[in-house]
Amino acid sequence: MGMSTVKRNSVRKSMAPGSQGPSSARRSSQYGRPSMGMNNTSSFFTTVKTSVQKDTRPLKNAQYKQKMATEVMEYLLENNFEMDMKYQLPHNALQSPTQKDFYHIFQWLYKRLDPGYEFTSPKPETEVMPQLANLRYPYSNSITKTQLTAVGSGNTWPTLLGMLHWMMELAQITDAYRNGDFDAAAEQEGVGIESEKIVFRYMSKCYNAWLAENDDHEEFEQEMQQAFEERDAGFLEELHQLEIENAAIKKELEDLNESHQPLQKLQEEKAVLEEDAKKFGIYISAMDAKMQRYTENIEKIKKEIVTAQAELEKTEKQKATLQAQVDAQGLTPQDIDRMNSEREKLNQGLAQITSKLIETQEKLNTQVAQAQSKLEGLERAVSRYNTLAYKIGITPSTAPKAKGKEYELQILPLQDFEGSQGENKLVADSRTGYQPSQILNVDLRHEVRPFLEKLRQEIGVNINNAVDESMKHAELIDRVTEALADKKDELETLEVKVRAVNNEYQELKDTMQEEINMSNAEMEKQAANLQQMRVNMSKGALEAEQKLQSISIEYDEFLQARIHLREKLHSETQKIVAEVVDFKIHVQQSLEEFEERVDKAAQENSAPPPL
Repeated sequence: MGMSTVKRNSVRKSMAPGSQGPSSARRSSQYGRPSMGMNNTSSFFTTVKTSVQKDTRPLKNAQYKQKMATEVMEYLLENNFEMDMKYQLPHNALQSPTQKDFYHIFQWLYKRLDPGYEFTSPKPETEVMPQLANLRYPYSNSITKTQLTAVGSGNTWPTLLGMLHWMMELAQITDAYRNGDFDAAAEQEGVGIESEKIVFRYMSKCYNAWLAENDDHEEFEQEMQQAFEERDAGFLEELHQLEIENAAIKKELEDLNESHQPLQKLQEEKAVLEEDAKKFGIYISAMDAKMQRYTENIEKIKKEIVTAQAELEKTEKQKATLQAQVDAQGLTPQDIDRMNSEREKLNQGLAQITSKLIETQEKLNTQVAQAQSKLEGLERAVSRYNTLAYKIGITPSTAPKAKGKEYELQILPLQDFEGSQGENKLVADSRTGYQPSQILNVDLRHEVRPFLEKLRQEIGVNINNAVDESMKHAELIDRVTEALADKKDELETLEVKVRAVNNEYQELKDTMQEEINMSNAEMEKQAANLQQMRVNMSKGALEAEQKLQSISIEYDEFLQARIHLREKLHSETQKIVAEVVDFKIHVQQSLEEFEERVDKAAQENSAPPPL
């Protein structure tokens, strides 16, 4: 495009979405300026013809209408409407407004979206409809010019109030975007926008300067460079922190490798617990056998007691019979002494049996207490085993390392007699105790121990793999750091080239200005000659006329040559600037790719290694 023939517009047009500018190639709106790298001049905000949409909002509902009016009025008051517009709204401005009230509110809301736009017409029907189309108001087809001339009528005002409420919400979203309220949401989604914001600020300042006929953008480039340096300083600091953390993790890993490993400690404790469990099993078996013997002895003693009591009753009966016989028959003292002696013998036998029964009961209570103590110790051992198994991830059966099998220990007698009290849980029935295989639900020797040994080997392999991955990540970070340093050197070289191109551009500009000055001097000189020829025209009208024609032709050719030269210089300058911009964009994209790789490597390095 010919930049030498471009004229800047003296009238500011709207830069809202879809605004149509004049026929000139350059315009004041930031959305309408054609791109230097593309011939396509269509904007993202170009007005699109859409089908008529029906407004589904309950605009004529009194409560909804009051809600919209309240929100719009609060937004106007909070953002200094009256001070900006120098216009005071009446208290019922949003209940029964005048056309002037409506037009002032519309102008103020629209300028919240496009601060540089100037309303040139005092009639709302002239300005409102085009700007609503530019804003892509979805229900703009439901508003007519007739309604804009009578905004306060009962049928018209709800529709216009809904339009103003929609503009208010759009302005609120725009304010939030400009204030950076959505930056946190973008960061949560993993989208880095800091670089885009720096470039956007640079492009906006350059564009505004270009609109003001200022082509010196060196200050903006320095600001952009400083912003990138500040951002890179943050990245370098973060990289330094990551290197420190990585060194600390490496040192901790080395200490763990050199020190006594926790898994080995657990394995040693497990071996001790297994040995204790084996001893407890043997001891419980012995106690069960003793308990069974004691139970048999007690039963025998009970039978003997019953027999002795029966004999005693029989003896008492015999004694009574004998006493009756004695009473009936005369007995000698010797017979009575003999009978007393037999009675004493029987009493002594009964006392011995009672003492033996008491001693047996005491022994039985002692054995029961010892068995209860051993059972409690077994419960503590099983609880500790289950706690450690849960920590290393082999219980419950749904744990990742359990592989669907159940390795949680349970004491079966306690499960069978969970609600019972006393010593019933110590014996399988009234006469026999539990076998070792009947105490626990899992075979420790043939199931748990082989599984733990295999798990130990797998954890050792995972630790070795984690060490290898950590070393690979460290090497990757070193390579990325070196590549980043190389890119920084390359960026400095490119910046030097950019400054050289800018100097060349300034020299071309100065040369062009000198040529223009020389052309102006030549034109003045030719004008003086023309004046001299007019003075000397009396010497020969025909000769002067021919000479005038010749000079006019030379003057036109000179002007054409000057215009051609100026267009050529503008075209070359534009091409150089476009190449520089494309090159800087390419460098920026390369830096962003390296930054993403650094972030990705840092995240992978900061993630804990899998067990």
